[in-house]
Amino acid sequence: MKRGVIDVLRRALDDVIANWPLILLRIGEAIVLTIIAVAAIFIILVPIAVSIGISAASIHSPDDIEHALLL
Repeated sequence: MKRGVIDVLRRALDDVIANWPLILLRIGEAIVLTIIAVAAIFIILVPIAVSIGISAASIHSPDDIEHALLL
């Protein structure tokens, strides 16, 4: 059975309306997982940066960042 474009779009809209709580839950899940991933990367990089001698107190300008990375 072949359906027209209008019928397919109408059915898709009906599905979206019927499943809106699930769609919002999935969007929220994606946002939370993205935040966790970014936080995990930050948490991994901070101890590495501190162990090589880079501290936030010693960086006051972009030139200081370059100098801190070269040490």
